[in-house]
Order: sequence, then structure tokens, then C-alpha cells
Amino acid sequence: MTPVATRLRDRVQVELGGDVFPFMDRASIDVGDSWPATLDQELAQATLFAAFISVDYWTSEHCRKELDVAIARRTAAANGRPRILLILAEKLNLSRLTLSNKEAMDLLAAGAESRDGFGKIRALGDINFLGPYNPSGQLVRLHYEDRHALDDQLASMTNKIASNLDSW
Repeated sequence: MTPVATRLRDRVQVELGGDVFPFMDRASIDVGDSWPATLDQELAQATLFAAFISVDYWTSEHCRKELDVAIARRTAAANGRPRILLILAEKLNLSRLTLSNKEAMDLLAAGAESRDGFGKIRALGDINFLGPYNPSGQLVRLHYEDRHALDDQLASMTNKIASNLDSW
């Protein structure tokens, strides 16, 4: 997963340049740094939060905590930030995924309406998926096995970020 996440981060940085400052925990935290403090600081400043949803992500306590914090921040913020964008990294039944952190769920239940027409975030289905999508507009998993198809998917997601950056 990390090589694909790194590729998307690099693509966004190259194509959007000074408009974005992508943070990726494995690449942006030096050995010996207090990583919990660094993550908290970065999450507090983030305008976009992107996560590659996979079994490994969903079972990682740290990854889920980051997602819970991002959702709680978005729900509590008047400006609807950070914008939460999920990327389907593996074939998963999304309707079976739930947000389990009680504190985050309490914040979600008390949250305000967002600017983009979505109501309160109560479940994963209330969060936007960045993709990837097939030509028919259906959410599909990343195509790791086909380098060219994967690159096309990453390009499409980068274009979506670029075209919506001002409104997000």
C-alpha cells in the first residue's frame, strides 16, 4: 500500500505544486521524532484527509485513530474541514464497515450539517470516496496488478483533487 500512497502523494505534489503540502506519516516523520505529537499537529492543520481503505488499514489501531480524529474534526468544524477522501484499496463490502470509536461516534452524532450536501457523518457511507471509479461511475478497487491501469486511476484521482481544491 505504501508505494501506491507514495505515488499518489508525489503525483499530487508535482501536479499541484505550491497549492498543497502533502503529509505522509512514513515519509514525513523522522526517526526519533515524537510521532503521536507530529500526527496530531498535522491532523489539526489538514484541509484534506485521504486514506487507502484496506483490511490492513481497517484493523490498524493507529490508522483508525487518525480517521476518527479527522471525522471528529470535520464534524465539529464550521468550515467542513478536513475534507475526508477515501480510496478503495481492496475489494471490501463497505456496508459492513463501521466506525467503532465511541468518542468519535458521539462527536459524529452531534455534528453539524456539512456544506457539500452530505448530512451528519454517522457511518462510512457518509464520507466521500475519491475513487477509483470505472468509466460507468462505479467505485472499484485499485488495480495493483496492472501498472498502467493503476497510473490511470491515480491520475484520475489527482485530477479530481485539482478540480475541487478550491471548493474543498
